[in-house]
Amino acid sequence: MSITPKIAFILAAGRGKRMAHLTDDCPKPLIQVKGKALIDYVVEKVKALGIKTCFVNLYYQGEKIEKHLKETYPEMDFRFVWDWCAGLETGGGIEQVIDKIRPLAPDGFLVFNSDTIWTDTNPSVLSKMLSEFNSKTTDIMLLFEPKENVLPPEDGNYFIENGKPHRQKPGEKDIPYLYAGTQIVHPRVFDGAPHAPFTIRDLFDKAEKNGRLGYVIHNGYFYHVGTPEGLEIANNSKEL
Repeated sequence: MSITPKIAFILAAGRGKRMAHLTDDCPKPLIQVKGKALIDYVVEKVKALGIKTCFVNLYYQGEKIEKHLKETYPEMDFRFVWDWCAGLETGGGIEQVIDKIRPLAPDGFLVFNSDTIWTDTNPSVLSKMLSEFNSKTTDIMLLFEPKENVLPPEDGNYFIENGKPHRQKPGEKDIPYLYAGTQIVHPRVFDGAPHAPFTIRDLFDKAEKNGRLGYVIHNGYFYHVGTPEGLEIANNSKEL
């Protein structure tokens, strides 16, 4: 079973504190990598799937992000969602509009972080995720990156044991896979979720506990542009 995506959600509300002074006057999604805003790398992947409708949550300097996206992609149907408080986090950012998402994406929708860039594969790894997502058996599907492909280098946060993903526990090290900031989510995972700040990782853990957390492994180049070091590495990459 597979799904045909109708919408995507881009998480773009954060302050980007680890970027230090680089986000004083520029929201992190608009930081330039190879002459292109970080968020543009995500939007172009969304467009390649034929998705027109894209929710984007905003808070820190969000008016700049809204202006950029409207001017750069006039053909897209962006639905800007302003977080109702600072620090709403990833789960709270989506929950605030989940009732608008349900009728548009009853079988699942894509969610992207806006601070990761990865080279695509052939066929597209997103197409693979969509073709393998079974809404009857899976609540959330995560994109994993082998940690040896991650730049700048960092440890992973997921093991795979007997074909099932398992998030790291305190004290565990040398973890082979990193969650790569891209997922497919079934709207039902937000049933009973609080209208309050919370991280979507809580929903990952619930799906894992219930045996309903899926994954696909990406094997291209992956850049986590969350720090000045990560930005420098991405800008100097020959693969982008």
